[in-house]
Amino acid sequence: MFYTADYNNYTFTPNKKYKNVSIKYSINDYEKDSSTTLENLQEYKFYYPDDKKNHKTFKHDKDVLEIKIERRKDETKEFRPTVTIDDKQYYQLSTAEDLYWFYARCDVYKDRNINAILTADIKVNENVVVNGELNEQEKENFKPWEPFRLEGTFDGNGHTISGLYCDKRGQGYSAFISVLSNGTVKNLGIIDSYFSGNDNIGSICSNIRRESVIENCWSNSLINGVWYTGGICGHGNPEFLDSEVVSILNCQFTGKVTGEKYAGGIIGYLKSYKKTSKIVNCTNSGDVSGKTQVDGICGEYNAEYVIIENCVNTGTIIISKEK
Repeated sequence: MFYTADYNNYTFTPNKKYKNVSIKYSINDYEKDSSTTLENLQEYKFYYPDDKKNHKTFKHDKDVLEIKIERRKDETKEFRPTVTIDDKQYYQLSTAEDLYWFYARCDVYKDRNINAILTADIKVNENVVVNGELNEQEKENFKPWEPFRLEGTFDGNGHTISGLYCDKRGQGYSAFISVLSNGTVKNLGIIDSYFSGNDNIGSICSNIRRESVIENCWSNSLINGVWYTGGICGHGNPEFLDSEVVSILNCQFTGKVTGEKYAGGIIGYLKSYKKTSKIVNCTNSGDVSGKTQVDGICGEYNAEYVIIENCVNTGTIIISKEK
């Protein structure tokens, strides 16, 4: 007797690719990993390493003599066209499908040190923000966006991404990119988009760290958070390492930021250690509201190691009293 496990029907719905497929099986206290034939077993589990929540236990009256696994297709193997710029390979993205493909490469398949360049404006949803507020009547129909961690370069090439809807209420890290680490985002606009959650809420990225740069980016988005909420980025922290700094350069925000603590038109909170991080040539004309540490550019920063230079705020700052 043998049983065939496939990812649609028999076992579970995986969210990782099949690579070095493992089978975990157990008899009483004995456990072993294998990807070959299993003999004389009555209970076994399929699982992914580092993803043990997605497993299924099977019990049978008869011994299982053999288990065959149908490998899941890696949907991202159909790679997008590439272009080489300054000796770096960039995936060329022009559609919403391409954008979700890039998310999958970075987040689902953990291929984070890659680069992308837009070759056209991309629209994910339409009319996400109407008259400065979330389009409540249509939000159930919006295709949600899930942010990803990036350690490479994302070049908007002067194009925009519109209609991102990322509602992380009760959670954190809502933005186009969740964590930008040793990475760069440049020449990109995010418009007609909505990002919400508890902490680390922005439009370009949630959290910037480790020698990362956001440059020549602009956003007209609705940003709602509690802590660390910013129009471009929510939170910047180079992680205590002496040699690390982050930079936000030549960026513009024209949307609306609502937070409670650490709310800013460009970034909610920026802290650096021993070397200087900077916000340079940035402008905000959007409204920023919160209860404490609220500012048109940066809600809170340590002046000893953060430079804010040639930045202008023309937006309205609303500070509500603590209850």
